[in-house]
Amino acid sequence: IVLWREERYGSSHFRTLAAVMNLVCVREDLGRIHDAVVLCRYAMERYERTLGEKHVNTLVCAHNLACLLELQGKNSEAHPLYLRVLDQREAELGKNDLETSAVVVSIGVVLERQSRFEEAIPFFRRAAQSFSDLAGPTDPQTLGAVYHLAVTLRAMGELDEAEELFRSELAGCEVAYGTVHGTTLASVRNLAQFLESRCKLEEAESLFQRELEGLKALGDSEAESRCERSRRDLELLREQQKQKQKQGRSRQAVWENPLLVQGWSNIASTTNDFAGWWMSLLRPCTAATPSERSERMPQVSVHPACSEPLVSDI
Repeated sequence: IVLWREERYGSSHFRTLAAVMNLVCVREDLGRIHDAVVLCRYAMERYERTLGEKHVNTLVCAHNLACLLELQGKNSEAHPLYLRVLDQREAELGKNDLETSAVVVSIGVVLERQSRFEEAIPFFRRAAQSFSDLAGPTDPQTLGAVYHLAVTLRAMGELDEAEELFRSELAGCEVAYGTVHGTTLASVRNLAQFLESRCKLEEAESLFQRELEGLKALGDSEAESRCERSRRDLELLREQQKQKQKQGRSRQAVWENPLLVQGWSNIASTTNDFAGWWMSLLRPCTAATPSERSERMPQVSVHPACSEPLVSDI
């Protein structure tokens, strides 16, 4: 179809470019991302030449190209394309728009993947607030922005706020999807892993147990593999709790041992006695007069050959 339209209308005709974009979608569905990127660049260049950089078709093509580059892991190349699309969306649709907010999330994601967390946080905050105002706090887009914000804050070390957001995202998933749903259970797992990293092992164990029971209730093939992974994590967490309790008992037993306490007391007493003896030796010398100090100096015997001064023959 593309070749036929090129022969009939030309390579820069909008019908030809529409066929090229359809071919891009087909290549993407087949997993041929590199071919899709090449075709998308081809279409965007001709859209820019014929319709201009700010035309809606050009921007749609630029957005598709940014998504494809993101799939390839070329986040640094996708970032300026997303910014270009965002500027035009804000000019046409305004800042508080669902399509605009979707681009804002995409910019945050490519920054997050480049470990530019401090730059990504404002984009995720803005998107979460905008989605919440426009679609509600339990909308899937809102929950996705909240999750990305929590992950980014965790990477920045803002653990208290990150924990609050992980809990908020889980509560929203429970309302939006129900307590036994794949998305909700994934949120349960995220919170459990975060709490485990903060050594809140008891609550993390209960969440892992909840995920395990929920995956068993789902019963599909994907749930079985996730269930096995959750079971291993739960066993590992219980082993960590046992080791922690064992270490705590060992420390308590050591400090409650009377022999060890008496030993440390003896060492401290001996150290104090030695310090007192050493100071007693130094104190008279520092307080004595020069004549007294010379009297206390030990008498050193001199060899007879050195008793007379040396005289050189001149």
